[in-house]
Amino acid sequence: MGNCLTHARFTDLARFLPPHSLLIANNVQVMPARLLGNRPSGGKAEFLLLTPLAEIATPDPTKQKCRAPVQGLARPASRLHLGDSIHFAPDFCFNLEEIGEFGQVRGTLHWNGNLAKLLATHGHWPLPPYIRRPDTAEDGARYQTTFADPARAGAIAAPTAGLHFTDSLRAELNAQGHTWHELTLYVGYGTFSAVRSPDIRKHRMHSELIDIPESTAAAVKEAK
Repeated sequence: MGNCLTHARFTDLARFLPPHSLLIANNVQVMPARLLGNRPSGGKAEFLLLTPLAEIATPDPTKQKCRAPVQGLARPASRLHLGDSIHFAPDFCFNLEEIGEFGQVRGTLHWNGNLAKLLATHGHWPLPPYIRRPDTAEDGARYQTTFADPARAGAIAAPTAGLHFTDSLRAELNAQGHTWHELTLYVGYGTFSAVRSPDIRKHRMHSELIDIPESTAAAVKEAK
């Protein structure tokens, strides 16, 4: 098309893809990682679990008295002290062991039974900060891509570019001979983190866990 300016919708994507393209999708699922609880004083506190479930070792999901080191965001950070516990439910709490900048904390998560089920019961959907309303059950479905795999739960934000892919668009692309492979990138806090440095080169990027299956890596290599 050269330098021609074209107006189109995302649903027109097939018009712009080379024949038999390889498309890579992020199959991560957003988890209800926002937990509301109480401090030792009885005051309210909030904890956003940043550690993906894949990094929390739970070899036996039915095991009682589980514990694991995790990181997250807590508020009100100014009222929290080292050694404090935030209780979300009976036998489900977070012990604070390290306080960082901008509400970032590290500590130990304690729970009984299946952690994924506890989050489903007591957790809230971590809506972006610019959505100023309480989350609803509907958000659990709307804030996922069509690629989201329940076995890959652990992101605190949806891979938003993937939200544009509908089932019908995927079917259209498949019918035209395009192929799909998947990887898992656990979208984390960095997607919401503001650039606070006047010099963008000094902005500290946050790390994110990624899992690339051998079949996906092989498909990319072959496509190249």
